[in-house]
Amino acid sequence: MAKVRLSVPAVDDLDRMIVSHSLPVDTRLRVQRSLRILEQFPRIGRQLEGRWAPMRVILGPWRWMLIIYSYEEAADVVLIVAFQDARSSAAATAPLGFFSATAAGAVPRPGTMTRARHGQPCLSGHGVDRGGPGIAGQARAAAGMRAAAAGAAASRRPRE
Repeated sequence: MAKVRLSVPAVDDLDRMIVSHSLPVDTRLRVQRSLRILEQFPRIGRQLEGRWAPMRVILGPWRWMLIIYSYEEAADVVLIVAFQDARSSAAATAPLGFFSATAAGAVPRPGTMTRARHGQPCLSGHGVDRGGPGIAGQARAAAGMRAAAAGAAASRRPRE
């Protein structure tokens, strides 16, 4: 069975996440339970590409929490190197996160049209699709739907 060890930066990541994400008191215990699988199956995580290669990643106690680790087969040791929020554009699993895209020069100029991940054109300042119209756009859409429903209801009323 492999030995699972945590690096100092990984512990710092977890401590920072506990505070910034207001995680519950038993977070460390939940993470410990998530790490148990690595003792028996150290290669269970998906191997990362790019600057994170040859690291691997598994999901933590919440599906947004990434546990990034390396496996040293000769010593049979799993070293946890980072905890990350998968929703962050800088996460190791981001297709082309904002920070890596900036470094590669792939970020479009503000105000240019780009193709979002969902195939819809979007006007973006940084080329990252947020997966929808945002809160303001959702509010406008909801208001428009309420107005349309009110108009339809008014047209069904008998006229005097």
